[in-house]
Amino acid sequence: MRLTNFPTGPESVPPALPAPSLPPLHSFDQSGSRAAGDLALRDIVAALRRRYRLVLAVAVFTTAAAAFLALNEAPTFTASAVIQVSETRRVLATGIELPTATDDRLTSPFLSQIALLRSRTLAGTVVDSAGLRLVPDFEGFRPSFLREARVSADAVSDTLRLRFDPDGVTGLFNGDASRARYGVPLELPGVILVISERPETQTSLWQVIPREAAIDDLLGKLYVKPRTQTNVVEIAYSARRPSVAQRVVNRVATLYQSMSAHSAQDQSRRRREFLEARIAQTDSDLMRAQSALTEFRRQVRVYGASNKLQSEQHDLAQLDARIDELAAQRQMYGSLLGALQAGQTDRRQDGLRTLMASPGIRDNLAVAQLHGRLTKLQATYDSLSTGPWRRAETDPDVVRLRSLIAGVDSQLVSTVQGELVWIETTLQTLGGTRARSVRSLDSLSGLEPEEMRLAQQIDALRNTGDKLRDDYQNARMAEAVEVGPVEIIDLADLPYAPDARLRMLKLFLGAVLGLGLGGALAVLFETRDTSIRNTEGLERVLQMPGLATIPRQAVSSPSSSGLAREAYRVLRTNLLFSRTGQLPGSLVITSATSGEGKSTTAANLAITCAESGMRVLLIDCDLRRAKQHHVFGVPRSPGVAQLLLGTAKAEEALRPSPVPGLTLLTAGSEEADVIEVMRSARMLSMIRTLREQFDLLIIDSPPVLAGADASILSALADGVLLVLRAGCTNHREALAAVQQLNAVGAHMLGAVLNDAPVESYPYLSAYDAYHTQAPEPV
Repeated sequence: MRLTNFPTGPESVPPALPAPSLPPLHSFDQSGSRAAGDLALRDIVAALRRRYRLVLAVAVFTTAAAAFLALNEAPTFTASAVIQVSETRRVLATGIELPTATDDRLTSPFLSQIALLRSRTLAGTVVDSAGLRLVPDFEGFRPSFLREARVSADAVSDTLRLRFDPDGVTGLFNGDASRARYGVPLELPGVILVISERPETQTSLWQVIPREAAIDDLLGKLYVKPRTQTNVVEIAYSARRPSVAQRVVNRVATLYQSMSAHSAQDQSRRRREFLEARIAQTDSDLMRAQSALTEFRRQVRVYGASNKLQSEQHDLAQLDARIDELAAQRQMYGSLLGALQAGQTDRRQDGLRTLMASPGIRDNLAVAQLHGRLTKLQATYDSLSTGPWRRAETDPDVVRLRSLIAGVDSQLVSTVQGELVWIETTLQTLGGTRARSVRSLDSLSGLEPEEMRLAQQIDALRNTGDKLRDDYQNARMAEAVEVGPVEIIDLADLPYAPDARLRMLKLFLGAVLGLGLGGALAVLFETRDTSIRNTEGLERVLQMPGLATIPRQAVSSPSSSGLAREAYRVLRTNLLFSRTGQLPGSLVITSATSGEGKSTTAANLAITCAESGMRVLLIDCDLRRAKQHHVFGVPRSPGVAQLLLGTAKAEEALRPSPVPGLTLLTAGSEEADVIEVMRSARMLSMIRTLREQFDLLIIDSPPVLAGADASILSALADGVLLVLRAGCTNHREALAAVQQLNAVGAHMLGAVLNDAPVESYPYLSAYDAYHTQAPEPV
């Protein structure tokens, strides 16, 4: 094969194809990973399928851990007691103890009692009395030998050292030592032990843990469960030793019953003490009020201001009545005096008779006598001076009668005038008396409210004292009631069987937890993984078509080569249709970085195209890491380097391959000057010349990010194919390679996803199943 000579001088390079405009790329965070929220369900399923080994490994690990814990879990025993929140105390103390003032809409006495069962106060009392702060070491020591253990609340947390001698036990705790015989309490600072027999071991180290830690441990193992529709509560406690479980739960029940009764009694006692203080205070206030009333009455010199006021009011009323009576008499006597002084007329006589008939004048004996005498004399005078036998005015009897009448009349006038004077004097006297009475009444009116207030205060204090004394007696009787609101129905028996360990459930939960954790880790790794794993991700990131997916070729798979050949045929077909039915005259196959399979892709694509009847020339331009001579088993030199340097001819550099229609142009020996020559016009001339002799030039280019060679070759070729390794090429590298190629005007035809796992692509698996199926009989 003859190759025309290359020009020796620089030659103008024809303008490269314009860089295609790319749509906006998807944005990624600073680490290049996608946010977890962007993952769709399909992505999650794909991530789980790709990382199923991680999911299974985590699941196996958690299941094994659960199995280890379940198999090595020490057996636990649960003892339960039953109590009842009853109304016994309320029944016994009905009428003598006040009910607790609570709002039934917001609180429930039954639930309140249940809450008290889990109080830290009760738990602390149980911890102290049951010795739960003591953690014994029962190696060589039977638990039944420990008959009793008590640790006080103020005991320090320290190590208890015990030495078991034939005649007794010696203990060392907090720097103090003590000794006791077996069966006798061993007293140490804050710790009391009773060990019944000598154990097999000679020494033992026990621990006294902090009180709060023991309380937390007790509350964590204590279960309080009310029975539905009853006032019965079940108390359960779990421990590794049956005797401890029984002792603790019974101690909780009995102490709670005792504390409830003591609390009720203490409430009654506090009420009694309060009533005692109130009674003493009320008695003191009553004595002061009585003294104040006595002092008030002593100061006003009356027994009672109200009685004095009533007396004064009565006297004033009598004075007013007497004054009114005397005023009426004064008016009548005045009228009588006027009538007497009117002269001897018939009108005078009628007026005198009318006035003399009045009760006030008629009751006056002197006036009545004088008027009666005057009436008689007047009648005698009338009988002598009138009638047919009347006497003369000069008659001695008539003269004498006129003289007597005038004298009696004068006496009557004098008497009436005297009565008027007496009445006037009496009225003046009574007026003075009335004025004094009014003044006294006014002073008493100001004292009565104060006296009434003092008296009412005394009555109120007496009533309060009586009520307090009644309540005090009730409080004393309520205090004497020793029954609380809690009754023990059943004490716990010694558990005879351990609790169910639920090993299968724990294994199942461990497996579920492992699957969930493994799935979460797989999704997490997927979100942090910036590599391109499938065609969808390739097209989404690079915004270019994925022309083919080359499956990973497993040596053990007999159909792996068939899958690969079919994948390269798909690539050839897609390249054909990407240029309106024609393959590009020259095609650069490159990658972002090394190790992504570009050389293998170039060789296989060249073979596939040659098998279709095309004349194909495979050029290895990766001078630093040439691979094609190894692939086809031919010498490396002479090659591209020697052609560019002019040290070899085309007939020497071009070599046939075992594949008909495929010619090889290896890289040749690496020389320092050849790199610069590749960047000159000689490279363009060589490609133009070779294109005239072959249908297709496939150029194996160096990686884009490894230097400028790939960019130069891409600008000279008709098209560029970017090879990405599935799961290895990350987003940033691929984007950088595409941007660099676009910057030099390379015509990007698409990308190839190489080394894709077959299990990640169902259609490849379907193809595998189709081609491995036995042929149907004809």
